[in-house]
Amino acid sequence: MGRRCSCYVQRHLSKARSYPPCLLAGKLAPKSSPQYMSSNVEQVKARLSVVDVVGSYIKLGRAGVNWKANCPFHSEKTPSFYVSPSRESWHCFGCDKGGDIISFVEEYEGVDFMGALKILADRAGFSLLFEGKGNKDEREELKIALELATSYYEALLSKKDDVRNYLRERGLSSDSIKKWRVGYAPMGWGHLKDALISRKVRPEMLVKAGLCAIKKGERAGERSIAEGDLYDRFRGRIMFPLMDPSGSVVGFSGRIAPGNTTDTEMGKYINTQETVLYNKSGFLYGYNFAKSMIREKRRAILVEGQMDIIMSHQAGVENAVAVSGTALTTNHVELLGRLADELVVAFDGDPAGERAAGRAFNMGMASKRRITVKAVTLQNGVDPADLARDDPTMWKKLTDESEHFVSFLISSVQRRSLSKEALRRAMDEEVIPYIAVIDSVIEQSKFVQDVALLIGEGDEIVWHRVRELAPKRDLPKGGSGTTVSRSISKTDEKIKSLRDRLLYIIRSAEEAKKEGGVDFLDIKKRLEEIMPGSTRDMNEMLPKDSLLNEVRMEDLGVSVAKIAEETLLQLEEELIGNEMANLLVLIKEGEHKLSDEGMANDLSAKQSQYYELLKRRSAIQEGRRLL
Repeated sequence: MGRRCSCYVQRHLSKARSYPPCLLAGKLAPKSSPQYMSSNVEQVKARLSVVDVVGSYIKLGRAGVNWKANCPFHSEKTPSFYVSPSRESWHCFGCDKGGDIISFVEEYEGVDFMGALKILADRAGFSLLFEGKGNKDEREELKIALELATSYYEALLSKKDDVRNYLRERGLSSDSIKKWRVGYAPMGWGHLKDALISRKVRPEMLVKAGLCAIKKGERAGERSIAEGDLYDRFRGRIMFPLMDPSGSVVGFSGRIAPGNTTDTEMGKYINTQETVLYNKSGFLYGYNFAKSMIREKRRAILVEGQMDIIMSHQAGVENAVAVSGTALTTNHVELLGRLADELVVAFDGDPAGERAAGRAFNMGMASKRRITVKAVTLQNGVDPADLARDDPTMWKKLTDESEHFVSFLISSVQRRSLSKEALRRAMDEEVIPYIAVIDSVIEQSKFVQDVALLIGEGDEIVWHRVRELAPKRDLPKGGSGTTVSRSISKTDEKIKSLRDRLLYIIRSAEEAKKEGGVDFLDIKKRLEEIMPGSTRDMNEMLPKDSLLNEVRMEDLGVSVAKIAEETLLQLEEELIGNEMANLLVLIKEGEHKLSDEGMANDLSAKQSQYYELLKRRSAIQEGRRLL
């Protein structure tokens, strides 16, 4: 079959997508010269405005002649992210990131320069220009090899009836197979290698792309790799291309195909190893198709495998993604957090699935954006792919009505019909540790009450256990006369970020004042009032060049002074919010300790203090609204 198979496929390789014909025919290694690259960038910037591009990702609001928004790259409530149409640039005063439309897409989509340029070129409706001679950058050469391999596998699948029948039985439609570019890697040790080398792909690129491996006994690095040193890595497998956010293929996941009985020792799935293009700790399968719907719904669905993803999208749940070749990582959560406020985990309903969901919850709590993790209950061993195939409406309903992960755990424990003692132990070991990592005391209160009710104990018993297990941060200790410190906690990153933002602005302003800049003495004084000692070490902080320039130029339409005022008010609101949350816990505890008049008076005083703080916070919020 080998030669006939390769000859058939050669006729289809010219259909390989994403690259101009000059890159996929004859010599494979063209280079985009500086003048061509400059032309590409100029065309993109001429056709697309910074407001249109950034505004398609995040909601922008008018700010004089400019636009502002909450920064998509760090957590904040007061906008510190500004877009300047006159400069065709963007800048965030909170995290100090900034640049043009290309750097924005790089940062937001998690792609490199060429990936961002391709996304923008597709949006602008033109093809990137490349020169036809010379040596291509290695990353681009690898992408071309992978694109050729994808077309090769696609062509073979169209001739493999038993594999196509299997995919149909699993529920995949012809449109889905085409959309996701599913293919087939034939049995044999050199079919792909022969096909791509005939297209002038260098042997070392086949290895670096993860398409071929070096035969045992051959030593890579001592000499150049020859064609005879290699064998195909994927054999007798259904091939799922792994595409980056711009749609370029960066690797493959290969599932063992029906009839393949000689390659079973390699496992049901094998994936491309780590390459310069494919980093599994930051890669999400289906993200290129799902990102728009995730952004629209502000919610991402996380499933376990390629079939789950494809069937979910086919059923209309198009905000689903999956990890590939690894467990969920913080990089995955941070990437999803740019687009989503909620992460819905839909893993198997067994203990392993619950543990995986638990890891996702902890990562969501630890992420910069505090993404809320919810869970879907899948019963009787049904996986998302089968449910999406058999009952698409139910799959959609389950994902839409997912519950908070802690509620999911409580329900899971309840379903076991445990004895009272076993129930208490299960709540203590399986549920309360997750309540302890929630950073909102008000949110914790709800789950504390739920657990206390189920185990038949008072709230204070559960709160005591929560405090024992909580990460090292300032939680209320209870007791008469307790006061809450307003100093910054080492773990309170949000307050620290706001404080540092203010200090950088003040420090930059002091430097700029030497050249006639603005005065921030009032802001500095008020910061000292709400956080004594905050400005003590300010002189050791170097002014940020970007902020220093903005303070000097004052041409943003919304002055840096206004940004400082907004930041100060937000900082004060956060500090008051912390006090209120701590007081609320003390009030709840006090309600269970009304054994004498002194305790009743103490509770009344705390309640009065709480409502005073509530009024102060409302006044600050109104002040921020009027800015």
